[in-house]
Amino acid sequence: HDMVRVIRRRNPKLDIILWPSEVQGDIAPPQLVEGINRLNEYGEVDLIIIGRGGGSLEDLWAFNDERVVRAVYHSGIPVISAVGHEVDLTLTDFAADYSAATPSMAAELAAWPVEEFLAMLGKEAGRMDRAMRAMVREARTRLTALVRSPAIVRPEGMLEAPYQRLDNQVRLLHLLTNRRRNTFQQRAAVLTSRLEALSPLAVLARGYSVTRTLPARNVIRTIADIQPGQTVETIVPGGEIESTVTRTRKKE
Repeated sequence: HDMVRVIRRRNPKLDIILWPSEVQGDIAPPQLVEGINRLNEYGEVDLIIIGRGGGSLEDLWAFNDERVVRAVYHSGIPVISAVGHEVDLTLTDFAADYSAATPSMAAELAAWPVEEFLAMLGKEAGRMDRAMRAMVREARTRLTALVRSPAIVRPEGMLEAPYQRLDNQVRLLHLLTNRRRNTFQQRAAVLTSRLEALSPLAVLARGYSVTRTLPARNVIRTIADIQPGQTVETIVPGGEIESTVTRTRKKE
């Protein structure tokens, strides 16, 4: 078989599973569908090539069958359609993941030559080696810079600036606190002075007195608040004077 020969030539390490099936006639579609489904169920298949050699339109008609087209489309494994020659075209070509002009070309696509694969591995290994060396150099440079950094050479120096900022903040806090306390004290002194000026005791200290009736102790504000014979109490600086009213006189 041409496809097997091409695959063996390009990469003899590949495992090939051949699923026998008719490729033309009424029996071909169900066999092709069964093969696709069984290979999907097998679980160890990386790629499916569905194809045959050239022929007439009637010979290739099985690959236009709806059942085959749907099986190719719904396959969980990538499918290469390789039906007939380059001029031939079937519906499976549109449903497949890739359409090869011939079965031999499909085999060429499926089998990566060992030499190219090894060359690619060597190239990738070299690239990875260079990348690893670059990473090691960068890590060494960063480690050297870290070892020489002030945090390692003189770690206490890293705390000087924060300590200085903290000290400045504490001083500022004390300054603002003292300023606020002085302001409150000044305002309290002013308010105290005003309250003392309004105090009845302050009025008495200026030579005035307050007279109240006894025993109710009601302050006498007008002549109408007192009657002859009532006992009154006069508050003066240093004490009280108790007396009896003998006579009242209204101002005319």
